[in-house]
Amino acid sequence: ALVVSEAGFYYEFIGNITSISPSRGQEGVYFVINGNQLLGVNSTVASIKFGNSSAISLSNTSASVISGRVGAGPPGTVDVTIVLESGAQIALHNGWTYEEPSKILNVTPSSGQYGTEVTIHGRNLLGISHGSRIETVWLGSVEAYIIRGNETFVQVVAQNSGPTTLTDVTLEADSGARASKLNSWQYVTPGTITSVSPLSGQSG
Repeated sequence: ALVVSEAGFYYEFIGNITSISPSRGQEGVYFVINGNQLLGVNSTVASIKFGNSSAISLSNTSASVISGRVGAGPPGTVDVTIVLESGAQIALHNGWTYEEPSKILNVTPSSGQYGTEVTIHGRNLLGISHGSRIETVWLGSVEAYIIRGNETFVQVVAQNSGPTTLTDVTLEADSGARASKLNSWQYVTPGTITSVSPLSGQSG
């Protein structure tokens, strides 16, 4: 016998993605997804997938707008998928194109202390499509003072010294694009003055 309960199951209207802005970029880029009923019916967002990569953060999730930052992925065009806690998925076919990621090539000098001027060379440091300036540079865990920068280099001044071990250099553009070079900087122990002799004198 076959028993059917008409009230025992219902189809949930999932909604749809109408746009994603920007539609191309790289790891760290800030995105905004617009659409209708993006949370399904009384559900929440479990993850946002760009191809096989998950967004690294979400700053807003509502039924009409979801925003966050893109995770890393190889160059190419991929689907954007909203995965809900209910298990439902909302996808935009070929909704995102990964561009060549930012990359730090070298850091000169590779060691220093407070006041040391450091030049970082790389490629696509602003993010190919959307960046206009380098916004933050860290030498290890210490934020450096930025003198100038563009898509291929940035000059900074080291601030308060950190631990005297090899550490990473990381920079981020206003687009959200970011790049790191592992074990590329080391703080050295600051010099100290132990004595001055003579204690008095004159010019010359």
